[in-house]
Amino acid sequence: MNKGLLPVGTLVKLRMSKEKYCIIGFGVNDKNTGRIYDYAAVTYPIGLQSLDDTVAFDEGMIKRVIHIGYVTPEDMEYRQNVVDAINNFRNGTKVEEKSE
Repeated sequence: MNKGLLPVGTLVKLRMSKEKYCIIGFGVNDKNTGRIYDYAAVTYPIGLQSLDDTVAFDEGMIKRVIHIGYVTPEDMEYRQNVVDAINNFRNGTKVEEKSE
């Protein structure tokens, strides 16, 4: 993973496909393998037709960023929290919950 995650709504091309994908989520858990992927996405412009339409991938699989999604301070904070959680999971560090 690089410096941070791209925001929801970002359009990317992946190395493994000629399709364009729209990022719809982060920190995707593959329940069969226990692997955590950086992103979940759907094919653009088709979008989500069924749950089988989602693609999970990591930062390194992105060939090109076509369009950056909408960014807000709240979004930036959330994405940083996800990055921290993914890194902790991959490093075997326990994630502490924040109390508010």
